Amino acid sequence: MSRTDPDAGYMYRDQKPEGFFWLVHRTVDAKHNLIVDVHVTPGNVSDSTVYLDRLDYILNRFAYPLEAVALDAGYYTTEIAKALVERGVFGVIAWRRFGGKKGMFRKTRFTYLPDVDAYLCPAKQHLTYKTTDRHGYHQYASNPAICQNCPLLEKCTSSRSHRRVINRHIDESYREAVSDNRLSASGKHLYRLRPQTVERSFADGKELHGLRFTFYRGKEAVDRANLVAATAQNMKKLANLLAENDRLHSIFSILCRAERLELVEHKKRRTHSPEANGFVNSLTLLREAPSPVIQGDRFL
Repeated sequence: MSRTDPDAGYMYRDQKPEGFFWLVHRTVDAKHNLIVDVHVTPGNVSDSTVYLDRLDYILNRFAYPLEAVALDAGYYTTEIAKALVERGVFGVIAWRRFGGKKGMFRKTRFTYLPDVDAYLCPAKQHLTYKTTDRHGYHQYASNPAICQNCPLLEKCTSSRSHRRVINRHIDESYREAVSDNRLSASGKHLYRLRPQTVERSFADGKELHGLRFTFYRGKEAVDRANLVAATAQNMKKLANLLAENDRLHSIFSILCRAERLELVEHKKRRTHSPEANGFVNSLTLLREAPSPVIQGDRFL
């Protein structure tokens, strides 16, 4: 426990600084990069544990239909994937490759066959269902009599029984659906918005609003400071949007009709790229539909 701030949590993550921190979870819209939610948690709280609660808060607070979400790899859990699919939300979540034994076949080299409820190994042999453990994982195992003579045995398993076991969660299909979204053209276009939306929001907060460190103690004070910073960022964003509209209105008032049409066409070509149109068409949404929301987190 920190003697300076007992409410802060001790964070220990790969490629992150170790110590007592506060985590800031932000959600922004993809159209104008406005911050729609700010939530502060201790540094030892996982990103994925608070996401669904914050998503429900946003939906109840603003009461608009959700089109799509883009999340980083910290949110790639079965619970979140299932919740997004069941709500009909187009979810795009980054994928993180976890370590394994060097030179051994990963689980991704095995293909699941839903028709026969079995996995197909690289040697074209089936791993059949055996049992389900208490954590909700189906276990699929190979036939040792076939595996012991397989030329790929050394790359498949180091088990003395010559058996390869694959675990599959009962809700694995939801994760696979979200993974398919990520690999689609619409998903790739949506995820490319993260650097210019939520990542930009955090960068501005750190560089221009003093969020690289916190000078407050206790969750209430840290939460208040982040809300003030987010409000300031939104006010600047709104001012820029209004100024852009006023500038365009002033230009339109002095241009002739032909020049106005040319300016409108130029703006359409710039804002409605084929990828953006493909994303909207793939979701069968109207142009006036609400924009996606993008989630992220940073530490203080």
